[in-house]
Amino acid sequence: MQHISLWTFLVPRYWYAWPILAGMLMMSLLLGKMLWILGWGLESLSYRFPSHFSHVAERNTELCFPNFGTIAHHKLVQKKFRLFDFDVMSPSVAWWVPEWCLRQFITIRNSQFLVDLVAGGKT
Repeated sequence: MQHISLWTFLVPRYWYAWPILAGMLMMSLLLGKMLWILGWGLESLSYRFPSHFSHVAERNTELCFPNFGTIAHHKLVQKKFRLFDFDVMSPSVAWWVPEWCLRQFITIRNSQFLVDLVAGGKT
């Protein structure tokens, strides 16, 4: 494996990535509810902005769920866009959020199964 210096990423070829990474870092500092609100806002923009994806999503829901009405198709596509936009923001949380902050999102139920797996060496 070849060693790559960090100076390599300072050339103009990679300048577009720096604002994206900075935005992801800023999003990782937001709380979970704020990420949902931001995802809802992005959904509003991305769904209403004319694109090929919204047309494809509308058509796919019409084909997959022919017994749904027009309003149900519309709501399903909006929900899809909302969840997609939230998923786009999720890697920032996975990359940069400290462990103490991440614990507020995790709940372990039936932890005995996890203990048994670890004791059995199946992790």
